[in-house]
Amino acid sequence: MDTPNPKPYTRMANEYYLHTINWVETTQETFDYQLGCVPPVRMKANAFMVGEAYTHDLKFRQAVHAAFVEVNGRFFGRLDLLGLFNPDLYTAEIKGQYSI
Repeated sequence: MDTPNPKPYTRMANEYYLHTINWVETTQETFDYQLGCVPPVRMKANAFMVGEAYTHDLKFRQAVHAAFVEVNGRFFGRLDLLGLFNPDLYTAEIKGQYSI
């Protein structure tokens, strides 16, 4: 198991630009900070998207936001298109990627 990354944005950006759906494990402190830095643009149950866009995807003509999810007391982040926010899918992907 990788050590949770307290500064996950570089790896999250790399995963996004490589077109992968890999999640980056982070810390509760990072999760809490991202939740409180600006109001979330999307939020449901165990997941939210940071209110300020990270970038914009010209191909899909949508904003790209950092999504953060808590699963079984662990915290994960990834960049995703605003229109694809789906906490249930995120949770399933994380459980599969991290075997939890």
